Amino acid sequence: MTQDSDLLIIGGGLNGPALALAAAKAGLSATVIDALPAELRAEPEFDGRAYALALASVRLLANLGLWEQLAPDAQPMTAIRVTDWRVGEAEVFLGLDFASAEIEEGPMG
Repeated sequence: MTQDSDLLIIGGGLNGPALALAAAKAGLSATVIDALPAELRAEPEFDGRAYALALASVRLLANLGLWEQLAPDAQPMTAIRVTDWRVGEAEVFLGLDFASAEIEEGPMG
């Protein structure tokens, strides 16, 4: 099988189809390939993963016209805590805290 495309995108997770849609809106053709057939990935019982989308990802999805469909099921990220997984082993606690109030744009995702 031969198919001409401007882009070949490897990976049908979240990013591959989003890139293909962005390319299409820019007038480019794209082919997305993934090890798992698209029909199986589209099944409601495919998996139970949850995703944390950063503010930049939310903006991208909004620009692609997708966020409106996802927003009703989304919860805002108002705080993020990053820690060293070796709690108690390090001489100094290694961690970062971020609050949405710090960016003055509402939730971080």
